[in-house]
Amino acid sequence: MTQDRPRYAFLFFVSIGSFLVWLSGCTAPTSTKTIQHISTWQEIVNPIVELSDARITDIDAIYDRGVWYLFYSVAYEDTSGKYSQIVEISTTDFKNFSEPILSFTGQEDGWLGMANPDITRHRNIFYLTFNSLGNKSGKSNQLFYMTSRDLKTWTTKTPLAQNLTANEQVAQPSLAFDRGKIFLLYTADKQPHIAMAKALRTPFERLGIGTPAFYSRTDTVVIHTKYQFIRFGNKWGLLASGNDFEPYLYMLPTQGTSGLGWLTWEGGYPLKVFRREVASVPAPKSAVLVNMKRFGGYFYLFYVIQSASETTQDRGSSKIEVYRSKDLINWAPAGS
Repeated sequence: MTQDRPRYAFLFFVSIGSFLVWLSGCTAPTSTKTIQHISTWQEIVNPIVELSDARITDIDAIYDRGVWYLFYSVAYEDTSGKYSQIVEISTTDFKNFSEPILSFTGQEDGWLGMANPDITRHRNIFYLTFNSLGNKSGKSNQLFYMTSRDLKTWTTKTPLAQNLTANEQVAQPSLAFDRGKIFLLYTADKQPHIAMAKALRTPFERLGIGTPAFYSRTDTVVIHTKYQFIRFGNKWGLLASGNDFEPYLYMLPTQGTSGLGWLTWEGGYPLKVFRREVASVPAPKSAVLVNMKRFGGYFYLFYVIQSASETTQDRGSSKIEVYRSKDLINWAPAGS
């Protein structure tokens, strides 16, 4: 949904020039290593993943030692009902993919499924967060996490921030590790909330009122449903997507020692992508941004597109597409 005028006391405007200064200062290459598939970008074809018998609802991706790992949730229906599962696959070239590394629904624990994966790396440990799907008595949607050192072998799922969320319908968790603190972004009743803790197994506490404020470069407020923390050097950004709007990228102006600075995100602007057969790409159901600037000079944007919103020939009921950019403004689709 949109509102013509936000309810906030002021609007924050950031010029293109100041944004590029910020970008150049926090994404300077620290390695001359290039990622393996860069030279074959023109050979990649969107969509890189498509399903004709199920619906992809969310996506995340991470790169490690020459391999891309994609995590997505899939909703499907059979004779016994509707379900959702989380799947992990890998690729080195966006053309050939592994068999599922992870594939789980949580039905053995009484859930209707698992959804909304978010992958984060901190000190050589990978953290996969996600939420269950319940909507049954005593089974409200809850947050979980798993860890891995190689993105192949995972621990069992562990409840996340139960002291805050045990009796709420919560979803879309995303983690940020910063200066000895862990920040958790999640949605409750479709509204974003941010909490903080010193460790994942310790109680979380909401920051201030718990609800972050988003200030864009225009006087229009766009309300999304999925949020992703993303690091740019020593700065933090936040990608908001979903709800049939283009994804918006926001900046964190200051962290502050108390953590309350994480409640204010400024300079938001839409990431507009284009491709040959359509003047502009339909708004994604979900999007994720991967910062690979220091490895190959690019940022990567992954889209989940549903064919129902396409204006071209149907190529599957659900698909994942990938785009890249050097400046977060101009985006090139795979194959260009």
